[in-house]
Amino acid sequence: MKRDNELAILLTGIGIGAAVGLLLARSSGKDLRKGIQKRVEDASDSVKEQGESLMDKVETAAESVQDRFGSKVAKGKDAMRDLTNKAKDLEKAAEAATSAAVAMADSAKLLARRAGKIISQQA
Repeated sequence: MKRDNELAILLTGIGIGAAVGLLLARSSGKDLRKGIQKRVEDASDSVKEQGESLMDKVETAAESVQDRFGSKVAKGKDAMRDLTNKAKDLEKAAEAATSAAVAMADSAKLLARRAGKIISQQA
């Protein structure tokens, strides 16, 4: 956030400086345009350098995080994968248990019907 503010201040300063320079310039239009072009190029180079510096810092920070926590992240991923597999196994077991319970209920109904017929025939 601080870098964004610094960049905004830099660009604002460049704009104000260019405007004041145009108003107070005592040189010819050609010289003035060359001077403005040079200042814009300098500002552009400065912004590029700051951007490259920021990218270097981000890459260094990312490498540091990877070095410090990379193995923990990998272990966490492995643990999550194992838990996912176990959850799938439990889901399959629950489906098998449900199927078995339905089959047992159907068998119990069939036996009850048969028992009812036998009892009614004996009575």
